[in-house]
Formats: sequence, C-alpha cells, structure tokens
Amino acid sequence: MAPELSVCDGDDRLTFRIQDAFNFHGYDAAGGVVLGFRLLQRAAALLSPDALPERRGFSLFTSFPGLGARDCFELVTRMVSGGRFRLDTGFEDTVAQPGVEGRFHFDFGYDGRRVVLAPVEGYPACQPLKRNPPEVSSSVPPGPWATPSREVKRSIRMRP
Repeated sequence: MAPELSVCDGDDRLTFRIQDAFNFHGYDAAGGVVLGFRLLQRAAALLSPDALPERRGFSLFTSFPGLGARDCFELVTRMVSGGRFRLDTGFEDTVAQPGVEGRFHFDFGYDGRRVVLAPVEGYPACQPLKRNPPEVSSSVPPGPWATPSREVKRSIRMRP
C-alpha cells in the first residue's frame, strides 16, 4: 500500500498519496518529496493524534531549502502560499545535521503545539546529493553545450 496522509479542508476529507506529491512536484528532487511527505505524516500523528488535522492549521520553520519537500508541504497544507512557511538556511541553533545547504531542521506548529523533527543521524546521506559540475576532458574542443554530440557526451564524466 502506498503511503498516504489525510487532512480536513473545512468539511471535506482530503487524502494524499505519495504519488500525488510526485505529480505535483515532479521527480527531480525525489528524496525531498519523500522526506517532506514522511515528515508531514509524523508531524500530523504527533500534533493531532485524535483527529484529522485541519489542512491550513500547520505552520513550519525550517532551515532546509529543498524544493521537493517544500512542494510537498504546499500540496498537503498550503502553508507556502498561506504564509505559514518560514525558511532560514543560516539557522544554526540546532543539533540537526547539515544538508548540502541549510540543515535538516523542521519545526512544525499546529493548534498551539510544536514538534521539532529531523531525519535520523546519517540519513539522508548528503554526499550523493551534491551535484558537481561536469568535468570535461582536455581532448574535447569547446563546442555548443546545449546539444552535445555523442562524442562530447562520452567525454563528460562526473567528479567523484
């Protein structure tokens, strides 16, 4: 069964599945989408254990700038467009591990309560998330990089 999360929007019950988050954001930040979805599931369970949470009742302060997670938060709670999402990548007053940029610090609010969440130490591993620019071998002449030829594609390698 696919992970899902239900919230109330007025009198309506809305149920989101992880695929809905991918449909909303895309697949370029799959780890962020999954992280955002799982964090919201956990925050909802802790902050509203006895009833479905109200969609627009959530707020978040984070130092994690990932667009996949942000879009997941927006899809389910509308917190970004509703002005209840605050981001500060320079926030250091936390034990949360650093990411490629910012930290994995997520301070959720709901109905006067708060919970601070972070992934388990060591996850996600940030090293594979870093995108290094391609390194071009010296044997490849400068050329139109917008549409590289097969030879150019073969000569490009990623740095370790």
